[in-house]
Amino acid sequence: MEKTFITEMQQKLEEEQQRLRKELGEQGKKERHGKDSFTPTFPEFGSEEDDQAAEVATYEDRLSIDRDLEKELQDVDRALASIDAGTYGTCSVCHLEVDEDRLRAMPTAHTCKQHMNEDA
Repeated sequence: MEKTFITEMQQKLEEEQQRLRKELGEQGKKERHGKDSFTPTFPEFGSEEDDQAAEVATYEDRLSIDRDLEKELQDVDRALASIDAGTYGTCSVCHLEVDEDRLRAMPTAHTCKQHMNEDA
């Protein structure tokens, strides 16, 4: 895989990493013990029963979104680590090169098209 392509993907991944960290930070507070671990803040809309129900519903939504964003961030971090290790663009199942079109569409892909439904 060409160095210019790897550099391009690294830049995309770093931009995505910053966006995800910012979005997670807007949703909640960063936990002290985790590098990219955040806890959503509990909203306070008021003391009425309807307000409290809305707070719980909003918090549950934030938890779900937080989990999804943290998973995306883990995938980005893993892809960036593979760039540092010199293994980016190599399928984690068959160890063959992942197609550049697949990586352009999904820079965090760690498997080739043949193995995209398998976890390594």
